[in-house]
Amino acid sequence: MTQLQRQAAQHMRLLWKSMALLLILALAFTVYAYASLYFAGYLFPRVVPRPYIEMMSAAVVGSVAAAVVMSWLLVRLYAGRAWLAALLVAAPLVVVRISDLMHYSSKNEPRIMVMSLFEALVYPAFLLGGVWLVARLPRRRSSAA
Repeated sequence: MTQLQRQAAQHMRLLWKSMALLLILALAFTVYAYASLYFAGYLFPRVVPRPYIEMMSAAVVGSVAAAVVMSWLLVRLYAGRAWLAALLVAAPLVVVRISDLMHYSSKNEPRIMVMSLFEALVYPAFLLGGVWLVARLPRRRSSAA
């Protein structure tokens, strides 16, 4: 294989990993939203305003679900840089929550402020924790006889 072919193959791998990261990002956000909404919908009555325990527990459940589904895939695809990929996967939700914080900082909306800050911290923390845990698991190797 020539140097040019190796570089082309390396660029193609980078392109595929970038496209996979976008797909993982969308899937993680979908899993987060689905798990948190269904958890809150099945366990808590619909009242307005929603209690903090409902909103925070739904955010934790959604974050755990996203971490469980995505961590192995992130470690498998990105190996030593899986933590960075996890941060990139969490970035869109964090950006939305930070924009909520900036928007509602001048208004009297403590519930939105607290929940935005909580979600901006919990989602990336669980994704990073899941990646860290999966990366530490011993790998089993099948031995062919």
